[in-house]
Amino acid sequence: MKNDDLLDRIGRVDDKYITELCDDMAAAAPRRGKSGGWRKWAALAACLALVIVGGLAVFRPSSARTEPGATAAPTPTPPAAMATVILDVNPSIQLTLDPDGAVESVSSLNDDAAALLGGRDYKGEGCAQALREIVAALEEKGYLTNMKNSVLVTVVEADGQDNGEVCRRVTAAMQYAAADSGFQVSILSQVADAAAYAGQAKEYGISVGKAALVDKIASCADGGDYADLAALSIHALDQIMDCIGANVVQRTGEVAGTLTNKVEGDLGISDLDNADALDLAEALAAAYDELCQADPQLNTETYTGYDFHLDHSTASDGTTLWTITAENKTDRSLPSVSVQLRRGLGIVQDITKSVVDGSLDLVGEFFGLPRVLGLG
Repeated sequence: MKNDDLLDRIGRVDDKYITELCDDMAAAAPRRGKSGGWRKWAALAACLALVIVGGLAVFRPSSARTEPGATAAPTPTPPAAMATVILDVNPSIQLTLDPDGAVESVSSLNDDAAALLGGRDYKGEGCAQALREIVAALEEKGYLTNMKNSVLVTVVEADGQDNGEVCRRVTAAMQYAAADSGFQVSILSQVADAAAYAGQAKEYGISVGKAALVDKIASCADGGDYADLAALSIHALDQIMDCIGANVVQRTGEVAGTLTNKVEGDLGISDLDNADALDLAEALAAAYDELCQADPQLNTETYTGYDFHLDHSTASDGTTLWTITAENKTDRSLPSVSVQLRRGLGIVQDITKSVVDGSLDLVGEFFGLPRVLGLG
């Protein structure tokens, strides 16, 4: 879309809708993490999402109950055709949208989803409003945080509809739904043929959306182990995609827990073959998970006080042990320290505690998440 066309569409959006949306979002207190500038940009992004989703500024009012005198935020109209959408975080939720873009039904695809929804019936609500409530519940239960911020949106392929357009519209609705979070959400989106992935979904107890994502990652990485990947969270899969440069689905936003540019360059990940890069990425994702369990609300200000070096060896069971060695770049008199990582296990050998306080501190440095002050 040309800039003039976009501005023309924005100009045709009724001012009251933009005012209502921005006022509603500005009034909402952040549930966790930082807000500040992110919330202002999120409000603008949500306004743009309304333009994209509404096409020519057509909005479907939410049917959710509001207090007397209050104004409900406008909900963008998703596809003008019946559609099935699957959301995966760890809870897996399936929504069916009617031709008007309202929720026809909601299904829990695993136990986590059943507990999250608690029998909640979103029937009749606009797509974006329902997604907004689901995102809020995911945050409240700790499934979405500033450290683990990935959501997979899958539109089930169907005849007689523009599947790509449906996916774009539902993704824009998810952007609106996530815009009042205190952190950026990484939205992965794809169209998937349910029949093609039904077998893997049943075998591994996952949704067809996650099955499709796992298959794409495994295929682009020279046949990565499907079972190992299927056991990982959506956020870990998002991290792995970023680490190995696998752009197999559309991503809107940035995934938390990416390696800093310096660490990525020091380790020479781009020089590894596909299989080794995937193996290392899985080990790093597991180590990051340990870091999140220890500190679920780490400050995300970037700091790197080391130069890093990568080596690997083969364990007795044939798996790869990755050794990352760090040297303090401002005081070379300090001894170098190392940590060993392994796919599926994360940290398997601690580093010298006399230099830094435990292996998690060094792992934090990989992702630009310092846990130790005063280094460097």
